[in-house]
Amino acid sequence: KKTSKSITISLSALEGAGSMNNTFTLGVFMALIYTQGLAWQFTAETVAILAAELCVGLIAMRRVQTMGMAFLVLSIYPLSLLLVSVMEAYGFD
Repeated sequence: KKTSKSITISLSALEGAGSMNNTFTLGVFMALIYTQGLAWQFTAETVAILAAELCVGLIAMRRVQTMGMAFLVLSIYPLSLLLVSVMEAYGFD
C-alpha cells in the first residue's frame, strides 16, 4: 500500500540506514588513520559528514515526511560540498 504512513516509515528507514552507513565508514576511516599513523588532513570532510548526518537525523525525526523535506534532504549533498569548499578556503585540512 502506498499510504502516507508506509512511505514515511520507508523514508525514515532509508535515512537511518544512510546515517548508520556513514557513521560506520567514518569510524573505520578514523581507525585506519590512527592505527597506520597517517597525517590527519580531513577536518573539512569530517565536519561536512557529521553536519549532513545531523541534518538528516533531525529531518528523520519528524512524524510526517513531505515533498519539501525530500528536497531539503536532496540539497544536503551540494551544501556539504559547499561547506567543504568554504572550510578548505579558510585553511582547514
